[in-house]
Amino acid sequence: MRPATAALGLALLMVAVAFAIPARPAQAADLTGQYGGNLRVALLAAPSWSPTSTDPADGRVHNLVWDTLARPDPATQEPKPWAALSWTAVQDTGTNNGNITVVPRPGMMWSDGTPITTTDLVYTFRTGHGFDVSASGSNIVFRFTDPDGNGPILGGAGNFTSRALYAWIAWDSTGARRYSGMFVPATGNTNLLQANTHYWAGRPFVDSVTLVIASSVDDAACKLLKNRATSLPPGATTVDFLGFSLLPNDLTDERACTAYGGFTGSGGNPLNKSLVNANASRAEPHVSSVHNPGPRFLYYWLDVSVAGPMTDVNFRRGLYLLVNKQSAAQIEPSSKVTHSLISREEVFWFLTSWEVVRDAGFTTIRDPAGTPRQDTNPFAGAQALDTAGYLDRNGDGWRETPTGAPLVLRVGSLGFLGSPDPRKATIAGAFVDVLQRQGVNAVHVQFTSWADLRNAEATHAVDVSLETYDPITTNPRFLETFAPLTTAASLLTDTNARNVATHLNLGKNSFTSALRALHYNHVTYYNSLCACVLPVLHYESLEVYDRQAFSGWVDSFGGIDNVWSFANAKQPTLGALTISISSFSRSVPSEGSTTVQVAVSDSSGAAVQGASVSLSGTAGTLSPTTGVTDSNGRFQAQWTAPPVTQDWDVTVTATVTKPQYTGGTVWTGLTARAPFRPLEVTVTLADAVLNSSVGTSVQVSVRTSGGAGVGDADVSMSVSLPGGQLLAYSGRTGSCPSTTCGTFSTTFKGYPTVRSIYRIDASASKAGYAPGSGAGSVIVTPPQNTADQFQRVTVTVPGFETLAVIGAIGAAIAILRWRSRREG
Repeated sequence: MRPATAALGLALLMVAVAFAIPARPAQAADLTGQYGGNLRVALLAAPSWSPTSTDPADGRVHNLVWDTLARPDPATQEPKPWAALSWTAVQDTGTNNGNITVVPRPGMMWSDGTPITTTDLVYTFRTGHGFDVSASGSNIVFRFTDPDGNGPILGGAGNFTSRALYAWIAWDSTGARRYSGMFVPATGNTNLLQANTHYWAGRPFVDSVTLVIASSVDDAACKLLKNRATSLPPGATTVDFLGFSLLPNDLTDERACTAYGGFTGSGGNPLNKSLVNANASRAEPHVSSVHNPGPRFLYYWLDVSVAGPMTDVNFRRGLYLLVNKQSAAQIEPSSKVTHSLISREEVFWFLTSWEVVRDAGFTTIRDPAGTPRQDTNPFAGAQALDTAGYLDRNGDGWRETPTGAPLVLRVGSLGFLGSPDPRKATIAGAFVDVLQRQGVNAVHVQFTSWADLRNAEATHAVDVSLETYDPITTNPRFLETFAPLTTAASLLTDTNARNVATHLNLGKNSFTSALRALHYNHVTYYNSLCACVLPVLHYESLEVYDRQAFSGWVDSFGGIDNVWSFANAKQPTLGALTISISSFSRSVPSEGSTTVQVAVSDSSGAAVQGASVSLSGTAGTLSPTTGVTDSNGRFQAQWTAPPVTQDWDVTVTATVTKPQYTGGTVWTGLTARAPFRPLEVTVTLADAVLNSSVGTSVQVSVRTSGGAGVGDADVSMSVSLPGGQLLAYSGRTGSCPSTTCGTFSTTFKGYPTVRSIYRIDASASKAGYAPGSGAGSVIVTPPQNTADQFQRVTVTVPGFETLAVIGAIGAAIAILRWRSRREG
């Protein structure tokens, strides 16, 4: 039998190999338990699957299925190489023209495992995204040509940072749409995103992401609140995460969720619950909210397209100096005062040295130097209006324009009643009150929806409105297309507004991210001085998820709904599996079978159902080789022994895995037993009686009990007495079929000195048979004696006289000894 250590070593080797398998293949056994699960995400609308979609909401999903040359650093938001190993910019001297060469990461593949080639990338960026791109060996080269020295509004090398680095790698060289990200939509079901096992950075931990389309925020919230319900009405679905940012009211609004079975209080009465609630009975313990800095901001929109006070930079500056941001921050939860269109939390993109502080709510901070970057005089707004000539000339209590014309300022916002966000009415109403107190005839115009408010802006029914904007992206490229800013930059003629336009263009023509960040901060600096757009607050990104379903969410600017979270999300661990393997019979006849059983339980000893089991053996066959444990934590398979001709030790190994559990590998030993088939051995000599030194033929016949000859059997022979000799003492029977099938022949000679009987013993063995033995005998006569074999020998014999003398002497000696003893 094979040594036991060999089986142990093989099993340990299999364990080592299992742990060495990279995480990428979905089919690889995962002993860590970290891989698996389906993350269900609620969306408010089905995404477009066009890579050229400009809807920011689509970008969250597209980020999962299409790769990009760069990814924003989760801590600083700086563009960092991702699908590109690096890029190098070379600007033509004295122009805004130049090249940026990208070195793609080797080994990238489409979701079907075919390589992403340089020609694929050229098509993607040239035809798909409209860049001037060419191949240079394995690299791709972006060419930027700017005929206008000041930079075109939509052109310039800055598009590399703002667009090319984050453009989806979505087409091959034939124009076919392909998938390059960590997930891929399932065939026939784009709402199911499956882990991409060919992703160069390794597959994500979750097996899939299911996109669940909710009809409203309320519907999505109920899907999350009821995610741990033991029963649901038919057709109701639940989710683990809401894939969109929420407003504060969305967190605190109480919901009945009757379509999902509702909630019941301690007395059995219906109960409403909210995503976040200080009253534990009106919240669900599995729901967690997370707050992260976000790009969405609150600002005052100014109608600068109509001739009048809004085109006067001094009037706009006066209005800005009367905005009480501190008061707004107290009214709006989860917000922070901002003085820039770029959030302070965007570490790479925000430069503090270019921040201009404007806040009428700062009553205790003054800037002795009076620099334009910090204007915190609470009376500065009124002074600015006075200096600009907006005075009460007729004594009616209201200021007129510098020409003496009446001034009425219409301030629009969502309303107190019937609107989705009454807090906006509170903030705008407070601003109107401040304006009125400073002599500006301001009127608060309220609307019941954002659509109505924005229609009023488009039709010039309001002069100022309290607005929000969510760029979605962490890259401030939104400044290039942010209509309130670009409109002001193109229409207004004051120096600071023109500087806004200049630095927008310089940013668009920047060949590096650092230079682009500098120009964008110049844009926000001059925006504060021209008061083109009046930033008030930056909001936190509010998100909710089921903390018991998945862990590993990555906090970042903009929230946890980022590509890093989906790469890192995993189900919580539930401990290690206890695994045992046994067989109903340890010894199995050749080609016989027995049942192999694997038992799996958790750390508490409870049976684990649904654990994946993979069986393998060093010999024989197993059926089935894979499966899952039943409700009793058992999995059984049949092991069929191989055909053997001698006993053979076999190791059967079981690898057991289950998501959320630490799996393991166990083994057991089995013996494939050879069948009992004895050999019958006969020894036959050609002569029964031999003369000495005369040879005779000896034949050994090896047969089965049924009389069939056994070929290729090993034969060993011996002779019982000295003087007997065999020409060959060992050999092998002839192969079958042949004329010598099952026989072995040799020659015997004997050289005895007397007539002797010699016994000749033979033993035979062969794998798959029980050894056998037999014997034969022969009488060997020695050669006859002849006269020339003898020699004559003559010996002299003493006479009688000599004998008599010897006898007398002996008698005399005896008498003398007797006397001596007597006298003594």
